[in-house]
Amino acid sequence: MYGSGLGEVDVSSDGSTVARATDTPSPRSSVSAVVAIMHEVASTEIAELDGAELLALLTELDATARLTEASRAKVLAAVEHADTWRAQGHDPSFAAWRSRTARTGKGRAMREVTTAQKLERMPGAADALRDGTMTPEHAEVLARVATTGDAEHRAKVADALADPVDSAILLESASRLDAPRFARAAQSWAARLDPLALEKDHEAQRRSSYLSISDTPAGTMLRGQLDLQAGHRLRLALEAVTPVPSEGDDRDPAQRAADALDLVAHGVLADPGSKPGAHVPPHVSLVMTAETLAGIWQLERGQEHRDFAPATLEDGTPVPPSETARILCDAQITRIVLDAESVPIDLGRTKRLWSGAQRRLVIARDRHCAFDGCEIPARWCEIHHIDWWARDHGRTDIDNAVLLCSAHHGAVHRDGLRLTRSTAPPGPPGAGLPLVSYTVTRRVGNRSPALGDRVGTGASGERDTGPQARSRPRKGRSRSPAGQALF
Repeated sequence: MYGSGLGEVDVSSDGSTVARATDTPSPRSSVSAVVAIMHEVASTEIAELDGAELLALLTELDATARLTEASRAKVLAAVEHADTWRAQGHDPSFAAWRSRTARTGKGRAMREVTTAQKLERMPGAADALRDGTMTPEHAEVLARVATTGDAEHRAKVADALADPVDSAILLESASRLDAPRFARAAQSWAARLDPLALEKDHEAQRRSSYLSISDTPAGTMLRGQLDLQAGHRLRLALEAVTPVPSEGDDRDPAQRAADALDLVAHGVLADPGSKPGAHVPPHVSLVMTAETLAGIWQLERGQEHRDFAPATLEDGTPVPPSETARILCDAQITRIVLDAESVPIDLGRTKRLWSGAQRRLVIARDRHCAFDGCEIPARWCEIHHIDWWARDHGRTDIDNAVLLCSAHHGAVHRDGLRLTRSTAPPGPPGAGLPLVSYTVTRRVGNRSPALGDRVGTGASGERDTGPQARSRPRKGRSRSPAGQALF
């Protein structure tokens, strides 16, 4: 037993600690006691712990780290207000002082300070971080969104973050989405506050874009920066010509990307249509609502418009209105409304391979591999016949299609698995979540039990599990939220 600011702490024979409060500790003494305990944990040999104990320990350490971040943000905001830091040097700003005294570097210090400021001013945010419905990574997303754009846009975002209703929308998304998806949802939320701000930011990116190509004795050097939309197109093009690495492929990702760029150049030069002035439309998919399309038309006509959610790429990245309008003008773009009956996608059994239009529709619905926890992007996935083509005489239409990565596609055929689709509740705008969720079971006649609960997170970002989730068979065609469309 040893004393601490928490009172008295008993150390049992297995090394665990139990605090017994004997008085009301000060925050500083409490933190000092926690530091002492954590130092003891860090010095303890854990080789003898079994797997279950290690997992439990990791869970508790994650909670400790989250609470540490929440406490540090609270104290950082108080230190900034107290102004006592100014007497400890000649630092030009609080972030500079934090960088110097914590030795974290300017970038990390700025993120810490900005995050602390936003948590303090956003109703419910500090509580969400403390209670675990939001992680430190989610909190940093809020800080990034609040500091992006020009002064006018930042002011609108700050006002919205301080509003209890608007902040509740973001916190609800944070409780349902992981940090990367929450980042896309938060970007979409901020873009709705000021649709023209996204356009201005896009224009600034375009003005700052450049590419230089120089030949040196060691080879050709590339240096540049692209706007996000151009970067997305380039990434898709490189991935399109980058096959899955073979067993003997020892290239690192950077080498594979360089070889892919060379293949793209070869393909353009070898294409008979690639002559001066030739135009090859990009294969880019946009997901939007009818309200978004109407808002863009109103902007083009100079009419007053209501706030509208921007169109997004398949992964939820917002697309500026001008880029959306440009793509919609392309004659090679096919408009697919997910809940329309007029789209000719039912090809029956006269064709085994999926058409490009069908693949785009399945991607817009499933978004990524349908297996639980697998978020392999759609562009790296394959389409599987739920009722197998050869064995079950399955049809080649989207009701019989599911998006799977190659590993899980192989598992389905190897283990005789069946996937059943259910419509998922709508998720936060811009999160890029699937519109459906799936249950995976053994096929009828196999005595093995179901392999698990509902597969995939669905549009809500939450796992749909349990007997009720598995008992809802899929009937008829899948439907998406009204007006959801893929262009």
